[in-house]
Amino acid sequence: MVYNRKNKHICFISAGLAGGGMEKSLTNIANYAALQGHRVTIFNLFTTEVFFDLHPSIKVIWPSIDRQKYHRLVYALKLLPYIRRGLRELNPDTVLSFGEWFNGYVLLATRFSGIPVFVTDRMGPLLDIGPLLETARKFLYKYADGIVAQTKVAAEILYNKTGATKIKIIPNALSPVDTETSLKKNQIVTVGRLSREKGHVTLLEAFAKIKNKDWTLHIVGDGKEKANLMKLCKDSGIESRVFFTDI
Repeated sequence: MVYNRKNKHICFISAGLAGGGMEKSLTNIANYAALQGHRVTIFNLFTTEVFFDLHPSIKVIWPSIDRQKYHRLVYALKLLPYIRRGLRELNPDTVLSFGEWFNGYVLLATRFSGIPVFVTDRMGPLLDIGPLLETARKFLYKYADGIVAQTKVAAEILYNKTGATKIKIIPNALSPVDTETSLKKNQIVTVGRLSREKGHVTLLEAFAKIKNKDWTLHIVGDGKEKANLMKLCKDSGIESRVFFTDI
């Protein structure tokens, strides 16, 4: 691919590229940028599988640090020079960091680098990420060149938590669906990690109140809450209409 001066080198920073909503959003944007002729690099903080298809021009970088050899705190500290050194070598026009778990590390590692850094929070704004990361977010987000929130509520909470003002609301992109050929059924489908912050308990409680028993609920995903959710289905008398599918 031939790049011209109008094209930019965009570096996405992610925990990894396994299956997940954040990873899907990242790869969608990265693929779109690559299709527009931009030079795209995905800089990963952990070694994972690559779940989603990537445009062939996208460069993917994995850490040489062996995660299994270090305590998570030690590994986190080793990420700082890894990020700073890697970005210095790549010298991108801009950086977009995905995920509140590591946005603070990215902002700290890129201080005084001269590279514009944008961060985006992808989970619920009230999710407890721990005192250390909350403190890092409070003091470091103001140094971001821009912050992406997915909803107005998330933007307001983020502002109240950090005082950062460069916040833009950009919802997740939606892929077009061919409604002409889609088969209509009385089904509700949810796809995502089975963890507390995803709200499956609320979904099941609401589904149990549906009077029309012709509807079924399909929960696609894995996670530590699966056993609890299956028990809730049984206790609520809806286990015959709720189906769990592993990814």
